[in-house]
Amino acid sequence: MKTRRSEEMRGWFALGEENGWTIAEIAEAAGVARSTAAWWKRRLREEGRLNSAETEAFAELVPVDRANQEALGGQARAVISLPSGVRIEVQAEPGRIVDLVRRLEQC
Repeated sequence: MKTRRSEEMRGWFALGEENGWTIAEIAEAAGVARSTAAWWKRRLREEGRLNSAETEAFAELVPVDRANQEALGGQARAVISLPSGVRIEVQAEPGRIVDLVRRLEQC
C-alpha cells in the first residue's frame, strides 16, 4: 500500500543504494531504528516497490577488537549485522568469518 511514509522510506533506500550505504546508515539518515529500516525494506520488497539493486540482501561485517587479534591466538572477532536487525558476534579464524558471511549472503 502506497503511503507517504512508505514513499519516504523508498526514497531513503534509493539514496542509500546510490551512495553505497549500509542498512544502519539508511536507518540513521531516515531517523529510524535499524530494525525498523529492515522492516520497511522487507515490506517494500514484498510489495515489489524496490528495484532489483535495492532488494539485494546483504550482511554488514564490522571487525571488533582488531588490536587484540594476537591475544586471541590469531583469531578475529566480528559482529555480523543481518538486514533483519539480528546481530551475530563471532570469534574465529578470519577465513572462517569470511566463509560464514558468504554463506549468509546466499540465504
